[in-house]
Amino acid sequence: MLTFVAVKIHIRFLNCFAALVLVFSLFSCQKKETLQAEEPDPVDTTKPVLCPDCEFPDTVWKTSSGAKQFSVRLKFDSTQLRLNDLGQPSSPGAGAQSPVVKRMSIDYIELMPNANTGPGGGIVIYKANETSCGGAKAINFCKGYVLEENEVLVSVDLNTIPAGSYPWIRISIAYQELVVQAQSLSAGKTGATLAGFSGGLTYLSKTKIQNTVLTPTLGGTGNKNRGYWMFYQEVFNTAYRLEGQAPHTTVVNSNPQVVNTNTLSFVYGQFVNSNTMNTEALVIGSNETNNREIILSLSTNKSFEWTEITNDGLFQPEIGENILDFGCRGLLPLF
Repeated sequence: MLTFVAVKIHIRFLNCFAALVLVFSLFSCQKKETLQAEEPDPVDTTKPVLCPDCEFPDTVWKTSSGAKQFSVRLKFDSTQLRLNDLGQPSSPGAGAQSPVVKRMSIDYIELMPNANTGPGGGIVIYKANETSCGGAKAINFCKGYVLEENEVLVSVDLNTIPAGSYPWIRISIAYQELVVQAQSLSAGKTGATLAGFSGGLTYLSKTKIQNTVLTPTLGGTGNKNRGYWMFYQEVFNTAYRLEGQAPHTTVVNSNPQVVNTNTLSFVYGQFVNSNTMNTEALVIGSNETNNREIILSLSTNKSFEWTEITNDGLFQPEIGENILDFGCRGLLPLF
């Protein structure tokens, strides 16, 4: 930042030439001192933020590394224990279904060396791309990965994970594509698809459901809060779509040592040995010779909830039934 200093030179007895020389000298010295004291230019916040130019999320995780890998896969279980936000067993209080999860996107995975490890204090395996195009920093949906059950969600070089014991894991679920059972006055029971966004904040320009491209009309392109959803249904070859904002999206925190705030979307799970099904820390050795893999088993037990007007167990939006919740109901990390 340049500093302007007013210098008043009052010269009564010097001639014009000497006065000019003196003024020039003073100005030159002041300029040199100012440049030496100058700090780096601040970031130009007037530059426009570049918005994502991608189309849709990738559906396959790709790696070209030949090193031993640490891989993460997804599992969806409708029989797994149903938990509430505090990690306690819970029964639905409204209309509820166990949906079929077609695809899911995870935006954050972190191994925790102890139960009270704060966000970022452990080993972050994956963090999704973010953008400020919509204002506040948000998940960049089209730069993520939307994958089916049992597919490799994330794979990193095993030697990048420090040797140690990791009893807990912290993840964030950005997106779910759910198949639910709906009811239509004209067609009866039909299948429908719900695209639910459960990350903290997501920048969305469009998505694809049943090979149909949908763009948000509720608020248009931009940042969407956790709980935003799109509903798509075909009845007699006619497409129907709805949008809305769920009043609540369950984010199960089964770790009493860490408190989630309303702005956090972290789901916690304590590792379980899949051979014994006992709670046991994941241990990474210093000289691993084989690939390692974990499975994130997520409870879909009555995870889709709505206000039930007609007590038939089917979601019927045309009579005023509204979506209440679609958050997963617990995380069981297996190794």
